Amino acid sequence: MASPLGVSGSLFLRPLLLLWLLVASTVSAAVLTTLELRVLGTRLAVVPGEVTVPRNIEGSVKVEFVAGDGSVVPAPGSMA
Repeated sequence: MASPLGVSGSLFLRPLLLLWLLVASTVSAAVLTTLELRVLGTRLAVVPGEVTVPRNIEGSVKVEFVAGDGSVVPAPGSMA
């Protein structure tokens, strides 16, 4: 069957299809969203790091919960 334009259908449609694919691929390449994941932990900090005391004398240390950014976190169940 002859084409009304006198041109083969596949020769006419291929450039249009390629143009459509080019436009569609550039549009879909846009960034839709970005995500940032930070893993922060809590640790126990003991002050002082070492304690040397004579025998039969009690020593003491201070223990705190410290967040990943260095801020002190109240102990769970504390009134602070």
